[in-house]
Amino acid sequence: MPDNPQKAAEILSKIMSPQQIHIYNKSVYLDSMIDRTGQINKYLVENGVTVNQISIHAINLEEYFLRKVGA
Repeated sequence: MPDNPQKAAEILSKIMSPQQIHIYNKSVYLDSMIDRTGQINKYLVENGVTVNQISIHAINLEEYFLRKVGA
């Protein structure tokens, strides 16, 4: 959880597709990059965003489909 989710999303959009970045409840969710959490954290900190927590959450196929169709 970054201290400034909007700024974090803007910074991350420079290294990944903006469609993969979602802000919800003051958190930033990424659709991929789970193998690069350390690099993402470092990139955010170097660009002035304090990261208070990083979590990995894998979704199942049903949850993925529901997100894609907007349900």
